[in-house]
Amino acid sequence: MFTEKDITTIEVEGKTYTAIMFGNKDMEIPSYLLQGEKQPGYLFTDGNLRPWFWSGFNVIGEKRCVYFEKMNIHPMSELALGLRHRAPQLITALAQALRLCTNAFLDLDGGIMSAWRIFFTDEGDVLLLPHDIADIFASSVSNEARFDNSTGWIHAELHRPFSLIDQMAQFYYYAITGFKPFGREDVRETGFSIIPLKLCGPVFAPSLDAKLASRLDGILTLPLGKQRELSGNMNPQVALEWFIERFKDVSWDLENLEVLPDPEETMHKNKKLNEFLVAKSKKAERKKFWRHKGVKITIIAAAIIIVGAFTASRIKEALAPPYTADMAPEQVIQAYYQAQNDLDVTKLDASLSRGTKSPVETEVTTLFVTRQTRMAYENVPAFIAPKTWIDEGKPALAATTNIYGVTDISIQDLGKGYYRATATLYSPSDYLSSSDEDEDVTEPEGYTYCYCYQQQQTFHLTMSKHGWYLIDSISQDKVSYLYTLKIPTYTKTKALGQLAAGAASQAADAKEAASAKQVEIIHDKKLEANSEHLLDEK
Repeated sequence: MFTEKDITTIEVEGKTYTAIMFGNKDMEIPSYLLQGEKQPGYLFTDGNLRPWFWSGFNVIGEKRCVYFEKMNIHPMSELALGLRHRAPQLITALAQALRLCTNAFLDLDGGIMSAWRIFFTDEGDVLLLPHDIADIFASSVSNEARFDNSTGWIHAELHRPFSLIDQMAQFYYYAITGFKPFGREDVRETGFSIIPLKLCGPVFAPSLDAKLASRLDGILTLPLGKQRELSGNMNPQVALEWFIERFKDVSWDLENLEVLPDPEETMHKNKKLNEFLVAKSKKAERKKFWRHKGVKITIIAAAIIIVGAFTASRIKEALAPPYTADMAPEQVIQAYYQAQNDLDVTKLDASLSRGTKSPVETEVTTLFVTRQTRMAYENVPAFIAPKTWIDEGKPALAATTNIYGVTDISIQDLGKGYYRATATLYSPSDYLSSSDEDEDVTEPEGYTYCYCYQQQQTFHLTMSKHGWYLIDSISQDKVSYLYTLKIPTYTKTKALGQLAAGAASQAADAKEAASAKQVEIIHDKKLEANSEHLLDEK
């Protein structure tokens, strides 16, 4: 996370600005940030969000910096240091600020707000940087720093509407102990099971209120079903209302610190906590051992146990790897999308770990049944993959054929097994229209609509005990509307008698005439009014 040393002042054209130093002076700033309209950040003050804009980029010594109108700000890391004495007020103010933000501004990667977007002022106000500035920060630092500011705050297998409540509780935990609750390797190796504050809290903060420690432990260990009960299908920022009310009367008298205590040295001095950590470390080591060595051991043990009970064919079937077994993580994600394009539910599930469900499984199953039914009764292809259609020169389609699938897939390695996939989604479905609208979009005769979106998803992959990568979570980030394609269509004559009379020639002529028309890109104003939604709303 940023420290106080990263915040300074700079003089530009005779005026003094506040500056945040973040990267090597030789790094290049993307041109899109230096031209056109800037994305605003927000300053939360007096209960309201006020748009805030950075002024420019410059160099201080060996460091690149972003500068803006002078103000006294402190990084999020100070919650455990110089701002520790008023952490509850600042965390509440942060929750109130996030409560007023839009989904587009929050841009919750992995369900969390990256720490380097959050700053506090001397007056107790909250400054939230725009996510394009945070992206610049992320691209200029090491993987360790990226983990410290972003992915280290991710709590795996979390109900998305509950994610910001969980993160606010993490900030409390950090203010008390000086380390992230899910940042430790032994915690992540043991199913994100935290070191409870009822054990470690009094070691780092002897005056910590026991009720507060119990309340925070409860949030950070809440089962998935209880998370759903509490936050339902609300947007994460809307669900923060519960957190604000729950923590409005916090008993807190923790003092500021000049330096953070070493967590290992501090915790191992406490006998009870040391015993807990030793047991947790052994469990984590066993998990790691079985992840790395478990394949051979499992195969040998399984062969010994089942050789007398099953035939060789049954053994082979039980141990058969998925078709993605030899693939790297990026290839597994590509295979997942190819299965979606092929409407192949079996292959779609092959890349997923047990208990993980694809968010498009129901849709792909429905489209598969539709395709098979059409082929059986009408001998008409109901769907065509977008790449196939594009490679064929974007021809006219049969009147009952639609385009469905994804293209232009790009995958970004976020570290720690997380990958962000961005792709173009083609679909005959208008996902983003409001269900309560009176007017329906009707397709003109001789044409069909295909809706195009840019979708962003976050995948987490782990190595299975058998030695291949599997997807164990798919985070539904967002879908942005791009445009609507208006594609010419032609009608095939189905009656055999008509075909015998020359209708086949007429159908060919109709196809040729339709192909002569151009595919049009049109914008649906109804969709433009809803240009960005969570995919969950799909």
